[in-house]
Amino acid sequence: MYVGVDYYPEHWPEERWQIDAEMMQEAGINAVRMAEFAWVKMEPIEGIYDFSWLDKAIDILHNHGISVILGTPTGSMPAWVALKYPDTVATDRNGHKIPYGARKDNCPSSLSYRLLSQRITRAMAEHYRNNPAVIGWQTDNEFGEPNCYCDTCKAAWHDWLKKRFGSIDRLNESWGTIFWSHSYRSFDEVPLPRRIPSNPSLELDYMRFYSDQVVSFQKEQIDILREVCPHQFITHNFMGFYDNLDYYKLAHDLDFVSWDYYYNYGSTWDDRMASYRRGSASHDLMRSLKHKNFWIMETSAGPTGASIYDRNLRPKEMRRMNYQAVAHGADGLMWFRWRTSRYGQEQYWHGLLQHDGQPNRRYREAAQVAYEFQKLASKIEGSQIKADVAIALSYQDRWAFHIQPNSNAFNYIDHMMKYYKAFIKQGINIDFVNLDVDDVSGYKLLIVPTAYIMTEQIAGKLDGFARNGGTVVLTFRSGVKDVENIPYDMVLPGFLKDMAGIRIEEYEALNNHASYRVACGDKRYSCSVFADWIIPEKATALAYYEETSIDEYAAATINHHGNGTVYYIGTCFDDEEFYDSLLVGILQNAHIKPLIVPPKGVEICTRYKGEAVYAFILNHNDHDVSITIPYGTELISGRQLSSSIDITAGDVAVLEIK
Repeated sequence: MYVGVDYYPEHWPEERWQIDAEMMQEAGINAVRMAEFAWVKMEPIEGIYDFSWLDKAIDILHNHGISVILGTPTGSMPAWVALKYPDTVATDRNGHKIPYGARKDNCPSSLSYRLLSQRITRAMAEHYRNNPAVIGWQTDNEFGEPNCYCDTCKAAWHDWLKKRFGSIDRLNESWGTIFWSHSYRSFDEVPLPRRIPSNPSLELDYMRFYSDQVVSFQKEQIDILREVCPHQFITHNFMGFYDNLDYYKLAHDLDFVSWDYYYNYGSTWDDRMASYRRGSASHDLMRSLKHKNFWIMETSAGPTGASIYDRNLRPKEMRRMNYQAVAHGADGLMWFRWRTSRYGQEQYWHGLLQHDGQPNRRYREAAQVAYEFQKLASKIEGSQIKADVAIALSYQDRWAFHIQPNSNAFNYIDHMMKYYKAFIKQGINIDFVNLDVDDVSGYKLLIVPTAYIMTEQIAGKLDGFARNGGTVVLTFRSGVKDVENIPYDMVLPGFLKDMAGIRIEEYEALNNHASYRVACGDKRYSCSVFADWIIPEKATALAYYEETSIDEYAAATINHHGNGTVYYIGTCFDDEEFYDSLLVGILQNAHIKPLIVPPKGVEICTRYKGEAVYAFILNHNDHDVSITIPYGTELISGRQLSSSIDITAGDVAVLEIK
């Protein structure tokens, strides 16, 4: 198993490199990521490449048993690029060039930047194709913003639209451009969405276009690396729930996904737990992008920040969160960074070492993690996550809600996390799925939050899943729009209406902290954000609104559909108890049982290999816990356990069950 750091030898005197390599080796570090921000040092003058310094650093590391992942350096352009090729710099909505001086400031459509990207990628690939220390590549760094609105992007946008629609008449019809007399005579007349709000269909297609431009930019680098370095892996460092790009598409051409996990946020236990749970969900999403294990390419090694920094990692916190990553499917882990930089905008984004470069508590804790991971490697290598439950996540839905939030209180991920949190409290493994392409037949339960953009094909997939015995949970604002971001002229929830057994003729947004009371049996809950006024047809009401004049409408329903069950939750419940109670019942009805039920503040995730099950148990509490478990072996300590395990505050355990 690779356990390492993100290393920047170019920031430090050469005489320090040997010391760094010795300290890394002593700590059990066996991999580094390098060079993703070193373009100007590798190509100080256009077409003149100097890898001598990097060769020396790699040789020193290799002599100490440390492998190298190289980053293509296009995440931050040298000054000479911006000066010589002004078209490489992105343009904002107002038509102004983004001032040079930060990073990620390039236009993804710029032909100059693409050519320069291909040249430096090929030069690096050819130089390191046979270097025994180099095991893989990271494309660029944290693809994302800024969105660009330059003339080059406009021309590329028009080409993209021509391929998508074929004719301008079809575009006009699909977007409904007759509204406000915005019909176009040619593709050249179609603007970029510089003025917001714009046509919602145009805005959604621009998001698709921009994402595709970044994906194609990455593909050009990948094609070179595949050609020149076929035996070295290719990955990219994603950013969890970031949504300016379609991560399903960005992941497609890679060997596996990596991502950057920072978690040490919040001064209270509840805040930190929210951060940890969001991290768990992000791990699961990153694994699910390709449905294979992933790497952590960056993760917290100390306080994070630039001019203002966050809380420091508490003793055992870094170790526990590193185990969390492995529990959810990480096969490699890199701390960001080795040593806190003395230069630039990240002077206070702390590494394992402080500015002084001396061994400290975090360094020693990292060494413990590296030692333990190598001890566990033979057991967990090749193990996978298996899940009976999947959550459908759609980047098109997320973009559509950015364009038209519907309610000023709505947040897509916060809503999804209400369901995820209830599952993880039960110790249930969870996948994410892309309903456009993924086969869902192997799951027992699908959570489909706010399926806003819905096609007849996807509705048919969900209908068939339920008819064949699966359980589907739908939520408010589902089945509303087609792929062009146009509302259907159907009774809601549109194509999902029959399987849900309901009709929704009216609905409302609950803005500015408005809330309603809901009756669910003998329990009362508060709800907010949205309220679908549900009329059950074949379905049975689970909850009713208690508001005057709408108390005849259901807030949640259940419908038996074929051999399966469909739930529709028409509002956002404010009480965790509602989701806990609902999902415990759903899990029971779907015959889904956790291996181990965690107590409060404990996280459990299981990996599988053959007949063996590896249960990772993380105690996030500030107090000790005792947990009932099956018979097994605790792999870190080697203890044989029969019925229970005691875990001290902040500690972890890895249980092998055969």
